[in-house]
Amino acid sequence: MRRVAHDLGGLAQRLNLLAEQLDEEVQTTQEIWKDQRGEAFLREHLSPFKPTVSQLVASIQEAHDLFEQLSRQMADPDRT
Repeated sequence: MRRVAHDLGGLAQRLNLLAEQLDEEVQTTQEIWKDQRGEAFLREHLSPFKPTVSQLVASIQEAHDLFEQLSRQMADPDRT
C-alpha cells in the first residue's frame, strides 16, 4: 500500500509561525494605537484569533495523527 502524502505537520508549524508574526505586529501596533478606539479594535478583532488558531492547529495535529495511524494500519492490517 502506498503511503498517504500530506504535510499537515508542516501546515500546523506554519500557522503557529504566522500567528507569532501577527502577534509581533500587534505589539508594534499597540505602541502606536494607544487610544480607546485602537484598543477596542484590537480587542474586538484579535481576541478571538489566538484561541481559534490554537484550536485549528490542534485539529490539524489530530488529523495528522489519524492519517499516520490509518496509513500504518493499511500497510499492515494485522498491526493494531
